[in-house]
Amino acid sequence: YGGWSDPYLRGRGYGIYNYDCGKEVYQEAAGYNHNYINNHVYNTGVNGIGIYAGDRIDLDPANHNIYNCEINNTGRYEQSFGVAVIALGCGINVIGNTLYNVPFNAIRFGNNDSVIEYNDIYNCMNEGNDMGVLYSTGWDASNCAGLEIRYNYIHDVDPTLSDSGIVGGGDEITIICRGSDA
Repeated sequence: YGGWSDPYLRGRGYGIYNYDCGKEVYQEAAGYNHNYINNHVYNTGVNGIGIYAGDRIDLDPANHNIYNCEINNTGRYEQSFGVAVIALGCGINVIGNTLYNVPFNAIRFGNNDSVIEYNDIYNCMNEGNDMGVLYSTGWDASNCAGLEIRYNYIHDVDPTLSDSGIVGGGDEITIICRGSDA
């Protein structure tokens, strides 16, 4: 993880550190090899970081990484579905982040050949129900093929919420979950 890989963003003050904004801090809809590292994203209107990249049909990975970021206090203007990270596509990794004070899911995913690991997740799902802290966007087998969820620390989530841990995939898919405390 060598820092920003997008030459347009590098050095332009868009590193998201201590950034207070309206809807989302950063929404990536294309591109390859982008890294979001050591950022503090907070007080967003709806979501923290939303990445929609990679080709799920050809399994061409975007190689995007959200690494060692602190994302909190999302959903200030729109609590419904306000999440810390949305990762939809192929090859989007969410690693080593601290995600908290989120009204709905910490991570909403629908990505192939990706990893969600070593995240510290707490105080989420305070405005929602019938979802999970980590939540899949679909129920067919192709939605999360090759996704590994491992070694996440999920704590201090209201235990009365249904499905307050990891939800998604349906009956026909295997999401590999290892060592995640939920």
